[in-house]
Amino acid sequence: MLRVKLIIDQRIRIGSDIVVSVTDIDATGVRLVSRGRVLGGPNDGAAFEKVLEMAVGASVNLTPHVALTLVKVRDGAARLDVFAPAHVLVQSE
Repeated sequence: MLRVKLIIDQRIRIGSDIVVSVTDIDATGVRLVSRGRVLGGPNDGAAFEKVLEMAVGASVNLTPHVALTLVKVRDGAARLDVFAPAHVLVQSE
């Protein structure tokens, strides 16, 4: 698990194929757009795109092995916990 702090239009890359962008932040939650290729499971390698509205405390599985939890929103920034396999690099862009 890695905790990241993001502002609007900032992105994180999960592995080589998944990108998550923050498009809107308000006091109660965020809107995220995630695109990439499924990591693991029966659809491994399939393309996906998801638009997500998340409230503080909410969790979502992007793929069978990658999940996000919105921990906190404060001062125009969102703190997300990123759960991914240990061998998968997670980095802010």
